[in-house]
Amino acid sequence: MTTAEKMKLEISVGYASMTYEIVRPLMEGRVQIEGVELVPVEELGPTPTGDSRMKTGDFGLCDLNMGYWLAAIDQGWDIIGLPIFVKRKSAHWYMVVRNDRGIGGPKDLEGKRVATRSFRSAIVTWCRGLLKNRHGVDTSTFRWLVTDAEDYFPIYDKSAVVETVQDGKVSVKDHLQRLLDGEVDAFLGDISDPELFGWVASDSRIRRLFPDYMDEDLRLWRDESIFTPVHMMVLSGKLDREDPTLAPRICDAFERSKAQAYFDLLRDRGSFSVIYLREYVEEQFKKWGDPFVYGIEANRRMLDWYIDISHEQGIMAKRYGIDEVFSKNILDT
Repeated sequence: MTTAEKMKLEISVGYASMTYEIVRPLMEGRVQIEGVELVPVEELGPTPTGDSRMKTGDFGLCDLNMGYWLAAIDQGWDIIGLPIFVKRKSAHWYMVVRNDRGIGGPKDLEGKRVATRSFRSAIVTWCRGLLKNRHGVDTSTFRWLVTDAEDYFPIYDKSAVVETVQDGKVSVKDHLQRLLDGEVDAFLGDISDPELFGWVASDSRIRRLFPDYMDEDLRLWRDESIFTPVHMMVLSGKLDREDPTLAPRICDAFERSKAQAYFDLLRDRGSFSVIYLREYVEEQFKKWGDPFVYGIEANRRMLDWYIDISHEQGIMAKRYGIDEVFSKNILDT
């Protein structure tokens, strides 16, 4: 081991969720953060717990659901954002409605009972923001059935009608089952299980609110430069204060990791299990450019949107500026 390797700063990183192809070269060690040795840990995940080390800044890096990012900063947690949005998903997909409740379009959701696992998750925050700002829906009329009793951050919008099911074991399947059983009119939230995707696609009782969600996503990208991010990297505020060069080095490594992942896909070594994957990737670049773009400037419109709608929805008490929730050492990215 060289002297330089011995002197590397060891920082923890939550490993369980970091399987996205754009960060895999970094996690596999093919790309390095200059002067840093990443130490994978299990306890740092996208949904923080009440005893999280992020409260005191005694961690390194974490892949965090954006719905908790601003709330945690608002509550004084010692974290700081990095403009590395490692996971983006179509928020338009995750709005599912019953077919027998007179919901022909977005406006018909007004006054309806809506189930979700978490009121503040990034997907749900984006859903409310898009419905209100893109489709003119009065989302304050929603009656929420929230099944995540573990959410310990406050909701500052006291007008929000939120009923909480006191059962921390409720799953997404249970949410969709409530929709199928007619207990609620709609479901907003994340789905990851292939079986549940199948339910939405095949059960005649329910459907996606936006069946043309891919067209909606592309319009949002072209109109607002937004493809809705749901996870981002956060850094220990303590580490950021101790070393002003750390955040820029981390951002640089994530950029190189993404570039390597794209190269892997385009040279047809990214996945052999998806036929014509390279052609799909090439077509995506032609149509979208890079929807997973990092940095402050390229995402400024999106960030202003997200901070605005988070404050509007009562996720945090005050409306923060970008310079208050991101490392000051990467504001020029």
